[in-house]
Amino acid sequence: MGTLHLLFNAVTVIFIVATMFTAGLGATVAALRGVLTDVPLLTLSLIANMVAIPLLGWGIGALFGLPTASFIALVLVASSPGGPFGAKLAMVQKGALLPYVWVL
Repeated sequence: MGTLHLLFNAVTVIFIVATMFTAGLGATVAALRGVLTDVPLLTLSLIANMVAIPLLGWGIGALFGLPTASFIALVLVASSPGGPFGAKLAMVQKGALLPYVWVL
């Protein structure tokens, strides 16, 4: 079981790094500048990531009537950047597992 767990951690890290590397190579400075200067798009994306997705996690947890621990875990995963992959990367790197949570 330990080998399988180690293999899963390695594959997860490789997947995350490859995805970030590919996204970084595909973006030019001009494209990044264009996105960052488009204030309405930037505002909508921040609202979606910081408000809508955590509320969606909250709603799904309430809809299925999850126990408290599962409900909190679902809201935390929905609130963390990168979803479950961000939390897994923090676990592999022995970092803090609790992301910041926006309290509404």
